[in-house]
Amino acid sequence: MKLYKLLILDIDGTLRDEVYGIPESAKHAIRLCQKNHCSVVICTGRSMGTIQDDVLSLGVDGYIAGGGNYIQYHGELLYNQSFNQRLIKEVVCLLKKREVAFSIESQEKVFMNQKAKEIFETMNQLKGTNSCINKQHIQEKITYENNIEEYKSQDIHKICLWSNEKVFDEVKNILQDKMELAQRDISSQYYEIIQKDFHKGKAIKRLQERLGVTQKETICFGDGQNDVVMFQASDVTIAMKNSHQQLKDIATSICEDIFDNGIYKELKRRNII
Repeated sequence: MKLYKLLILDIDGTLRDEVYGIPESAKHAIRLCQKNHCSVVICTGRSMGTIQDDVLSLGVDGYIAGGGNYIQYHGELLYNQSFNQRLIKEVVCLLKKREVAFSIESQEKVFMNQKAKEIFETMNQLKGTNSCINKQHIQEKITYENNIEEYKSQDIHKICLWSNEKVFDEVKNILQDKMELAQRDISSQYYEIIQKDFHKGKAIKRLQERLGVTQKETICFGDGQNDVVMFQASDVTIAMKNSHQQLKDIATSICEDIFDNGIYKELKRRNII
């Protein structure tokens, strides 16, 4: 049996279903990993202020948040990087002029305009369209409101916009080598922009170095396009059954869906728990 020292878990679509929440089997698996001296770290595109309460109550060892700009381990803040404020204000000014949907994120709050608010609300409604259960889990910690004017000089680590490529290129011209794309969806013209070299994969590398853990001692689970770099920093990489095809193509293996107890079953198959 190979011993792993670090288990990395994405949240949405991996550890947690946006309607049903977290399965008991996954909670049990986390406790067993920790009992076996394997640290469990959440790695998410969410900022700390938008991580759901049921995730925060799991008692994991650490968090990589904001897509990689924020690292916390055993209550100690290791990294918290943000964009240059002057550049962010320039980007916000541009996007207001172009009248496109956009949001910007600090660790505590998401600032968005009216068009982005409407998109987020539609997305949230679609999550529970076919559900006949109590909707308690679907409620986000993000407040959907046209609150972009509340942004003053808070530290920002992520920009999301829905626009044509011309507007994206204008943003890229402002940020230049200070940015990279975490995700892009051509069909919805969605761009998710983070700081250069502060993605999930780099954050895992930084944490590994800090803990004295190697890539060979790291296992991770994910489902999204932004988990590709996370997989590149780990030895065994598990894609959920519902994963983005790009992730499935590079995964070590594919496990069952969240509520088919995918995380628990895969860790059990590999004798990690």
